[in-house]
Amino acid sequence: MIHVFKCEKCNKTYEEYIRISEPITSKCPSCKKSAKKIFGFYGIKIGETWPQYNVQADKTFDSRHQEDSYFESIGAVKV
Repeated sequence: MIHVFKCEKCNKTYEEYIRISEPITSKCPSCKKSAKKIFGFYGIKIGETWPQYNVQADKTFDSRHQEDSYFESIGAVKV
């Protein structure tokens, strides 16, 4: 399942896939400090909030266009 977390130190918000069988704990990908799970209906997005951290790229992007351009530049295929 995808869970949304917020870092207690740097206040970044990010998503992380965690298997149902695993405990729901996470460390911030930016500063490696503890993060708290944010509760809510995050499966339904109305618009997008930027900047966003992308786990696969290990980068923070300021817009969808910037994220798409990065993945196109490395030859990634959008599915």
